[in-house]
Amino acid sequence: MKKKIKKLQPESYRVLPKPWAKEDKLKASLGGFTLIEVVVSMFVLTMGTLAIIGVISSSLGTIRTFKQSVIAANLAQEALEVVRNIRDSNWIEEEVYDTGLSAGEYCVDYNSASLSLCASHRLYWDGTKYSHNTLGDATNFFRTVGISNQVDAEGIDYVQVSVTVDWDSREITAENHLYDWK
Repeated sequence: MKKKIKKLQPESYRVLPKPWAKEDKLKASLGGFTLIEVVVSMFVLTMGTLAIIGVISSSLGTIRTFKQSVIAANLAQEALEVVRNIRDSNWIEEEVYDTGLSAGEYCVDYNSASLSLCASHRLYWDGTKYSHNTLGDATNFFRTVGISNQVDAEGIDYVQVSVTVDWDSREITAENHLYDWK
């Protein structure tokens, strides 16, 4: 007796899993980055780094400019205080308030007791203070004190003090009016 072999239809085939199939799927899912992905990520990182460096560089320039502006404003205020001190010293010594405050352009240092004419208005840094003493390091600051005698709208005399500090194509000016209020 011969056995008849029954032919199976393709849809009835049962596919048995291959024992190594799980490893293939695992390898495929853990696959490395492609070259294009690496190049794109390096480009993005480089652009981000360059942007950060640009912002830092710009910030440092702004900080330097701001620092110089603050120094210039303080140098102008210092000169105004020196001239005011000269006026106040005149009162203490019972002299006319504007003695030593003749019209003109002058130089003053933080410890000046009088106004002085100078050839250069450049300021020097000696490590602790700015002055016209050339023993220090030359700075880019120039300070000029202008004095003029004025009369206000009510006919009262006063001394107009104008201090200009120049540096790096910049300028700051401070002004004060000194009256004989005593």
